[in-house]
Amino acid sequence: LHLRFGRLAWGHLFSKAHEFAARGFPVSKKLERDITHYRDVLAADEGSRALFLPGGQPLKYGERLVQANLAECIAEIAERGAKALYEDRMAASIAGAVQRNGGALSTADFAICDAVWVEPLRTSYRGYDVIVPPPNSYGLALLLQLAALSAEPFPDVALDSMERYRRLMMAAKVAFAASEPFIADPACAPPPQEALSEEFIGAVRCAFKAGQAEMASLPTGGTATLSIADNTGNAIIVLQSVMQEFGSGIVDPETGILLNNRMSGFTHVPGRANSVMPGKKPAHSLSPSIIVEGGALRFVIGTPGGSGQTVTLSQTINGLLDHRRPLAEVVRAPRWSLGRAGRLMVEENVPDEVIEGLGKEGMAVEKIRTHVPYFGSVEAIEIRKDGLNAVADLRREASMCRM
Repeated sequence: LHLRFGRLAWGHLFSKAHEFAARGFPVSKKLERDITHYRDVLAADEGSRALFLPGGQPLKYGERLVQANLAECIAEIAERGAKALYEDRMAASIAGAVQRNGGALSTADFAICDAVWVEPLRTSYRGYDVIVPPPNSYGLALLLQLAALSAEPFPDVALDSMERYRRLMMAAKVAFAASEPFIADPACAPPPQEALSEEFIGAVRCAFKAGQAEMASLPTGGTATLSIADNTGNAIIVLQSVMQEFGSGIVDPETGILLNNRMSGFTHVPGRANSVMPGKKPAHSLSPSIIVEGGALRFVIGTPGGSGQTVTLSQTINGLLDHRRPLAEVVRAPRWSLGRAGRLMVEENVPDEVIEGLGKEGMAVEKIRTHVPYFGSVEAIEIRKDGLNAVADLRREASMCRM
């Protein structure tokens, strides 16, 4: 990406990351909470224990998290380029950490690892083009939710109305069932364009109207998102994820690198497109979206939240394009999401009469009164004629800035 579009010197890109790793940064309240919650997982690994549980106790709010070994790796990548991560000592050290914990990763796996350019998927919704990454991303599930919602005009109702939640929930129910065969390593699944054909979209809309499908189960996630737009019409969404809050719970002591557990995106059921197999990519929850109107960039939207990302995004897009509400109002509006085993959840500020109404429609919904990761944290930019408008969702630690 830097070779193709970058203007700043490569080494300059890493200066702040190196500073934060070398000098440390204050532990936030969320990080303190996560370290305490996952204490047993972190304590079981030498590297994680040393980093997050110094002296055997979880780091506390305001204490500094210093990552000296990670700072050395960042400096080496800044000097040698991206290849530094995939060759020599870093690759050998990370592979060794995995093998010591019973894994099969080797330096040969690093040697064949490469980023690829892919064509995005897109669909038209209410006069806008919605653009998402293709499988193995869950972006297709978002497009099929929008396809289901477009089966009929959306009623003029409040953002926290029962009818809005009912339609959004049913659209997700249908979309996850319909997209399941396609969301996998693209080498092992049908072409996703088949799911966007007129015939397939027609079947999705019919299922939506009839209320037919089983609700999928969604895992939680440990994801960070960054949405960027400039005054020349360029935009990028960066999502980074280790899956759960601390990924595999393993930190390679030599490099200070936390290892992910993205392989949990595979299904254990044999014979499926997303069944686990060597050399194969698992289904991936990261689903950033870009919205274009008449060829002009209008919205850049990303969120964490595991596979529930697409549920959060569909609610955001619905609020913007169907309800025509301001971006900040849409982001603040009460949300629903899915928990494990397909449990329907709504935030605590959803009216009780909405929950009662959904129950009468056969949708058992639980009101969540404590913080959970499923509801996401939208980072969005709106491109308007009078300039840029950005919103950071404070359901998690989030911020925005203009430079």
